[in-house]
Amino acid sequence: MNKGRKPAINGKWLEEALEAQGYNIHAAARLIGVESRILYAHKAGQTTISTGVLFALCSALPTLSERYVLTGRGPKVVPSAETDENLLLESFQIKKSIERILNALTS
Repeated sequence: MNKGRKPAINGKWLEEALEAQGYNIHAAARLIGVESRILYAHKAGQTTISTGVLFALCSALPTLSERYVLTGRGPKVVPSAETDENLLLESFQIKKSIERILNALTS
């Protein structure tokens, strides 16, 4: 284990979780209305997945395990009753609030 460093998020986890839903990266990107290059960049480890994209994926695919996408742990598919959409919505709202604050500070 890397002492003192956080383990990196592996973009391959997103691909594996999507495949468990019956989607490939391109189809999932089309489903949520983003360019597939965004998801491919994450898969390649060039970017991290944004909370907005993760929220959109989990909203469109309620059994997609956000935990697996972020950590590679646990099941790739969760029963829809276990999906905490409120938590995802709150994280999306927090992200938007932070973006507004940063924009106000840099204006």
